[in-house]
Amino acid sequence: MIAFSCKDCGRPMVAQDAQTGAQATCPACSRAVVIPEGSEADILLLRGREGNSEVVPVRREEAVRRVEAGELKGNHPVWHQGEWVGLDDVLALLAKGETSSAAARQIDQEPELHEIIGPLEPIDLTEAPPEPDDAPPPPADTKPTRRERGGGSLKRVIQVLVILAAIAAVSYRLKLFQKVKMPSALPSLSLGGGGFTGTDIGSPKIKGSKSGNASAMTLTAAGSDIWAQADQCHFAYQRASGDMTLRVRVDSLTETHEWSKAGVMIREDLNGNGRQISIVVTPKNGASLQIRDVPNGECRSTHRGKGVFKAPYWLQLERAGNRFRGSVSKDGAKWEQLGEYTATFKPEVLAGFCLASHDAGKTATAKFSSFSLTQSQQKAGPQPGPKPGPKQTKPPAPRKK
Repeated sequence: MIAFSCKDCGRPMVAQDAQTGAQATCPACSRAVVIPEGSEADILLLRGREGNSEVVPVRREEAVRRVEAGELKGNHPVWHQGEWVGLDDVLALLAKGETSSAAARQIDQEPELHEIIGPLEPIDLTEAPPEPDDAPPPPADTKPTRRERGGGSLKRVIQVLVILAAIAAVSYRLKLFQKVKMPSALPSLSLGGGGFTGTDIGSPKIKGSKSGNASAMTLTAAGSDIWAQADQCHFAYQRASGDMTLRVRVDSLTETHEWSKAGVMIREDLNGNGRQISIVVTPKNGASLQIRDVPNGECRSTHRGKGVFKAPYWLQLERAGNRFRGSVSKDGAKWEQLGEYTATFKPEVLAGFCLASHDAGKTATAKFSSFSLTQSQQKAGPQPGPKPGPKQTKPPAPRKK
């Protein structure tokens, strides 16, 4: 198994039983990515929700941030050399591999080492260091002391050891992730690094814009509304498929209108009248889970929390087959279900941030943080039925004479 990332959008990816040099398609930007020889050192494979075999590829710095923020426990299971171990232990091991000069003594004399720095030649510690080309010649009666002759060579020794230590640390971490073997049904997690496409839905009079990434996104948009038979809003999205969970914190929303809306959305396409489901907060009218389950159809909604559910607030939108559920949270830990709908959407959809000012002539600005899009790549197969019993056969009828 090889853990790597898309070179265009930075999304972590996993390839199992894949050949080096083969191509994999990034599920976020649909670009072709060449599978490298070894795993990237900064991608960890974490266990997903309890009770299933999901595994989530997460960048090391994101894992550290989530531990510090209390979103992940230090003993969260991480796959390491054929077994589940604690997240703190793996992070400590990687940090030790970066800083310990003892790794230089463990390095193998592999061919790639010579490709980087070339063959090592013996160093004569009694040899005077070479003079630079523009250095003035020394006086005729001046001879370098033994200490001066050895100083330059010692510096060369230290530089070589530093290079060896760095190469040893990188080689160790690549070998570490090459040994990882995981179940075949893997999800993927999008955690920043860009990869969002911003576009206006429904041709609003004032164009919207986006800036930032999944960890800190800002949208500015006008648009009449996300409602009725067609939407006008700004949408920053990634491509997604299958079962998924979108989660985000709406940090702030300007009160352009009491029904200005900011949140997360799943759409079938970029048509204003297309199928969509979204969960949003407003400045004064609480949170709303709203759906258009038929193209050109009227939206339906479930909303409550007037004057209470407003930014800063957490929103979550889940898809499981044809069931969609929206939830809200004040702290991102304790969730309250807002509503649930059943609708038939295509397996491949567009998912991301949405904003509408509810005033065609004015813009609103919303700031988001901690966005995550978790997708399950395991497709639901036919449900197993009862095991067949022994086949019943009728005795042969007597032959007529």
